[in-house]
Amino acid sequence: MQIRNAYSPIRYPYYEIAQGYFPITLGINSSRESVGFGLSVRPVRTGSPSGRTNETQGLLDRRCKDKLKWGWCYVFIILILIFTDFVVFLVPEMQTKRMINGNGSVFSYVMNKKFFSLCLFSVLAFHQVGAQNIFHRLDEMMTRRYRKGNIDTAYIIRPETKWTIKARLNVSGAKIETEGIENGQHFKSEMEAQRKTTISLGVSYLGLSVSASLNPAQLAGKYSDYELSINSYGRRFGFDVVYQDAHNFKGWHDQEGMERIELPDDKLKVKTLNLNAFYVFNSRRFSYPAAFSQSYIQRQSAGSVLLAVSGMGQRAELDWENQMRLKITNLSIGAGYGYNYVPGQGWLLHISALPTFIVYHNTSITYGDVDIPLRYHFPEVIITGRGAVVRQWGNKFIGMSMVFNFTNNGNEKTMALHNMKWNIRTFFGVRLGKK
Repeated sequence: MQIRNAYSPIRYPYYEIAQGYFPITLGINSSRESVGFGLSVRPVRTGSPSGRTNETQGLLDRRCKDKLKWGWCYVFIILILIFTDFVVFLVPEMQTKRMINGNGSVFSYVMNKKFFSLCLFSVLAFHQVGAQNIFHRLDEMMTRRYRKGNIDTAYIIRPETKWTIKARLNVSGAKIETEGIENGQHFKSEMEAQRKTTISLGVSYLGLSVSASLNPAQLAGKYSDYELSINSYGRRFGFDVVYQDAHNFKGWHDQEGMERIELPDDKLKVKTLNLNAFYVFNSRRFSYPAAFSQSYIQRQSAGSVLLAVSGMGQRAELDWENQMRLKITNLSIGAGYGYNYVPGQGWLLHISALPTFIVYHNTSITYGDVDIPLRYHFPEVIITGRGAVVRQWGNKFIGMSMVFNFTNNGNEKTMALHNMKWNIRTFFGVRLGKK
């Protein structure tokens, strides 16, 4: 398919679309739409070459919306026929069906793969030009949405290509620490989960991404935990959501006047949900995506004040001498600062910290039949730290990023509980597609 713009490359006042399969040329101008089969149709363009009137532009916008609406109907019909044709291909010929009409007579029909193939070919041939036009319009809409934004291009820009392919190596871990005084004796314990390592490959088109990951240890039967991570880094808003269901914590417990006790794995089971969302004030010059998703490029150093909301929910069970149950729910609000440092062309160093103070706290600890109080003690905080190093040259880039979450509940005079969750990623990517 060839697309030629007769006038302005920005306002698209006239298109000529030449279809390769059939001698069809579709011409669209500012006053009407014409379609010809077997010959080129070139309507006379009305209006000035520099632009359209508001009334004409509104009419064209409504026509485009109608085309999109019917175009998706065509696509849906084609998908149904493709699926049906695929099913029928598995069966050489479907069984003969007998039906009774209104007069009581019986008639039969046979459906086979030739019939469905003919239907599929007919629909594809008839709507080929329209479907391709719809996809082209959709691509234009996505491109405009991807490119638009109130940004200072002296500091941040979008990549000039549409496609990005990225391979990543992810390593994550979690740790729980307790410290306090019981019956006048100081105690401390530490439990750490088995580290998780995954390899992933992702493809992004105009900011929309899809990826698949593989955990070699889980395939080998050496890792049984479950972890789900969702990340979104926008120009103004962003968030991290991490859910972990871990059964393989192991560690130790020290108490004053006693020998250290080693705690084997499979004794502590923990389900944890961590959430951090942020708002960037200086979004015109400072870009989180430049460091973490590479959907922007930071050209000059810049920083921004950040507003953040964090949350943490946890359920834990320790099956030891006496069973212990722990339930924690925290919600916090705070602010921080992030900075992108560009030491030279193609380099980017990022660091940010988001300390938030817990404003809602609900914790319960049960040890055997005894309830252990864990009262709120100011300041209780949730701190999220991020860092990244990115190096890019040409259409390639490589780098490493890190996200760290720390939650503090209670105090060391009675009992303090510290939760830590971290994730490190190394990545390599290539940008492809026309500029």
